[in-house]
Amino acid sequence: MSHTFLDITDSQIALIAGSSIIQSPGAALADGGLGGASLAFGQAVFETLKRRPLETRTDFWAQLSTSPLNAEFAGARHSADLVYEHLKFLFAEAERQDGPINDLVIIAPSNLNQTQLELLLGILNAVGKSPSAILDRALVHQHVIGKAGIHLDLQWRQMVATEISLEGDQLIVGKSSTLPGNGYLDLLEQCLEHCADMCVEQTRFDPRRSADAEQLLFNAIPNALATLTRSEEASLSVSGYDFKVSRTGLEFVGKRLMAAVEGASGAVSVDGLLAGLP
Repeated sequence: MSHTFLDITDSQIALIAGSSIIQSPGAALADGGLGGASLAFGQAVFETLKRRPLETRTDFWAQLSTSPLNAEFAGARHSADLVYEHLKFLFAEAERQDGPINDLVIIAPSNLNQTQLELLLGILNAVGKSPSAILDRALVHQHVIGKAGIHLDLQWRQMVATEISLEGDQLIVGKSSTLPGNGYLDLLEQCLEHCADMCVEQTRFDPRRSADAEQLLFNAIPNALATLTRSEEASLSVSGYDFKVSRTGLEFVGKRLMAAVEGASGAVSVDGLLAGLP
């Protein structure tokens, strides 16, 4: 029986079965208004973060608990309700595409504490998807290298650095440290400012003056970053204005993140989001 892996980091939740990967950012939209709204998930929610900031939440995976939310959000009582609904959405999408999930394995972030892990297992049981095993995300990535060192996970609003030691022929998970302000959304917002400045410089149009234009630019940044890993320039178009950004212009983002763990000993492994930076 083949495994299905639920890979959890709040910036991107993924279900992986063989060559099939279904991804969904850890973001929720109260679609239709905060009170009587229905919840929406998926890439489309990521593409509304700048245009509808008061109707979206990106904190519910990182703050997984049963503590009451600080404001009404589509009938959810706490972040655990949002995680429950997100998992229901993700499993339904996976089973629609690939059929039943029979053997689920969790790949959990190293900074998920014991209380949160127990709550997550309860939620999974409630949706009928109890896992057969739980793996540490840092350990999975570091195992590919096979050496002691440090693993870096890029979450929404922080980077998580996890120490991995080698004892005999076994890799052992050590201390995890969080680096707030160095997350994926922080990175995208820095890139947005730089790209908007380049747009103004080259076209005199400032996409930050319009919520729709700013959202279009925000949505284009991940693909631009991917392009810059293999090219010196990336072309962008926002509201009919075309401009270019250079790899050297955006390298400061990756350098800032790596500087946060400068001096770490051993081999460094990174998650997919970090690996995709120029």
